[in-house]
Amino acid sequence: MRINGRYWLRFGLFSVLFGVALAFVPLWLDGRLQAEDCTLLHFLWLSAILAAICFAGVMVLVFLVWYLKPFLRWLFTWRILKRCLLVFLFLLALVFVFYAEENWRGHRAWENYKHQLESKGERLDFASFIPPKVPDDQNFAFASVVQTSWNWLLDTNGHRLSAENTNIIHRLEISVFRTNQFVSPLPELPRADWRIGVPVDMVACQYYYRVMLVTNRFPVSYPHSMPGEYDSFVTTNYINPADTNEMIEIMALATNEFPVAPQAQAPAADVLLALSKFDVVLGELGEAAKRPQSRFPLNYDADDPLAISVPHYAPLTDCVHALSLRASAELAAKKSALAVADIQLILRLMDSIHAEPVIFAENYRLGWFRSALQPVWEGLAGNDWTEAQLIELDAALSWLNFVADYVSSVHMEAAVDVSTVEYCRRKGNKKVFAYLDGNDEDEGNSDFKGWVQDMSYRLFPDGWYAQGKLLLSEAAYKGNMPAVDLKQRIFLPGIYSDTSDRMRSKIELASGPWKIWARMLYSSNRPKQFAKAQAWRDLARVAIALERHRLAVGTYPESLDALSPRFLEKVPPDVINGQPLHYRRTADGRFLLYSIGWDGVDDGGVIFKTDQGRLDEKKGDWVWMFPAIGNGI
Repeated sequence: MRINGRYWLRFGLFSVLFGVALAFVPLWLDGRLQAEDCTLLHFLWLSAILAAICFAGVMVLVFLVWYLKPFLRWLFTWRILKRCLLVFLFLLALVFVFYAEENWRGHRAWENYKHQLESKGERLDFASFIPPKVPDDQNFAFASVVQTSWNWLLDTNGHRLSAENTNIIHRLEISVFRTNQFVSPLPELPRADWRIGVPVDMVACQYYYRVMLVTNRFPVSYPHSMPGEYDSFVTTNYINPADTNEMIEIMALATNEFPVAPQAQAPAADVLLALSKFDVVLGELGEAAKRPQSRFPLNYDADDPLAISVPHYAPLTDCVHALSLRASAELAAKKSALAVADIQLILRLMDSIHAEPVIFAENYRLGWFRSALQPVWEGLAGNDWTEAQLIELDAALSWLNFVADYVSSVHMEAAVDVSTVEYCRRKGNKKVFAYLDGNDEDEGNSDFKGWVQDMSYRLFPDGWYAQGKLLLSEAAYKGNMPAVDLKQRIFLPGIYSDTSDRMRSKIELASGPWKIWARMLYSSNRPKQFAKAQAWRDLARVAIALERHRLAVGTYPESLDALSPRFLEKVPPDVINGQPLHYRRTADGRFLLYSIGWDGVDDGGVIFKTDQGRLDEKKGDWVWMFPAIGNGI
């Protein structure tokens, strides 16, 4: 059919009028446009653009109606419709066969591997890792002071409250730092770290708690500052008398944050006085620790194990820091019995979360253990422990077994990963991926691309999710588990390096889309952290036995063989290779004790430091040493 010019004229006029009408719409939206934005030029441009869009739309419509009319008439004949229906049914059958084959193949492979693991006693069900409930009166987590670490966010069943309970006083949120000065007591020196022979500097801590004014020549980054940004430290500026071109910023500190004696006492006494602010809370925490069991009310009924909230970890970490510093001050004040109690309380806090099937729980436990060993090391270096106290400390350390903990963590992580993939299958992947990427659930994937991606995940056959479970389980049991020999209680870095590398290669070379879960969830650097903790525990127990030998005989022994069985039932081997720990007496009457470390190279008991004076954990041995000259206890 031919269309004459009158039709085009009408369509063009209609398009222009419709575009102008649309251009008036923004003027009717109150508050959307400022008066200066509604200029005539802007209005004409908007009208022209909308008119062009309308005219183009009309042209497309005319083309479809008039010029494709013969094609549409041919397309919708009965003969063509039958052929299209046959093609559609054929494609539908192909889709059905594809899904059936992928589901059968994926489920068959997963069920076979799962059966192999379960026949060996392995558990892949997350529910089997949930600790059993305990009576409230025997539960450390339900002591009144401990409840304040979680009942502001969770109910007694672990479910998140509809709104945070702002009436709860967070009694365990204690800090050894000033609230208006988020810097270390030793900002210009390495922090206390027994691994490099640096004890807590009581003089610096005393100054930190007693100081009235702080001068600041350099910008100090606060924890809540963004990288590269600094919070203002300015109150009053004074000219530096040594350099009139330099301004020194001076800040007056609050004097009532911590108790302070009118006159300076011994450094340890002033530190203990400052920390007495927490005596009541830590005393109640110590009483709560006498309860024999611990089970925090986490939401184990959650569909996604990664979404379990653990609000108690941060406040318990605050308590560990306070206890560790207080124990060091108690040692310096010759109150070693109190220091033993504080160390034992830290170890009890470690045990309180030991059974929680949360992937990063072990990171907290290992950090707390390092803090617990700081005063243990200082007491040994200063010969402050009595025989009875050394026996107590050894007993408190003897139950720790980080080799077994690593094995348990591999089992648990495999079950968590399997449950996460199953959650993805049921709920879709978008929210899970946003969580793993550190994005808010409503951000990051809310655009069109994210919507398309989420819809494509929802079209995955169930068999692909089964393949994802299989790949993650293999990563745990074939990639991570070979890192440890449970019978000898040692780690095998060389074997682990090979198995983890092969597993990473298998994940990267996997042909199916199911590898996306393995690439996101598979973690291959955790055994080193457990190996270090086990080495710390073994070195500490041997050092305690050496000190007991010194107290009994007067000197340290020639070799570690002299410790067994009187001071140590059995001397533990090096956790890395199963060989004896390296030990030798030094010329100053002390000793050097070390493990060869994760790299498997005997560096002779040498440690390496970074440019900032911290321990370089990538190389060197794991050493139990005495403080360097000038860093005396």
